[in-house]
Amino acid sequence: MQKYRTITLSSVLFLWITLASAWASQEEGASIAREFHLVPGTKASIQWKRIFKNRLKRKRYGLDTLSQKQLHELEDYLLEHAADSPKPIVPGL
Repeated sequence: MQKYRTITLSSVLFLWITLASAWASQEEGASIAREFHLVPGTKASIQWKRIFKNRLKRKRYGLDTLSQKQLHELEDYLLEHAADSPKPIVPGL
């Protein structure tokens, strides 16, 4: 019985840490998006991907000052809430 309790508690702790990490990453992405005045729902996923693949487009938006980690978090956030995503964030809603 003790063995199963330990496994269950370990699993719950692992899940909690994983979810907390994902939530923190989303918050960081949202914070960066606000800082650069980027609204995820103003573009479709393919448009956001093009911006992040092209150095000149990243520079046009001022994203060339971000670290690779910040760029990744911002891209994840924008793609997850793009206009064509299941959970879009659009202006005025």
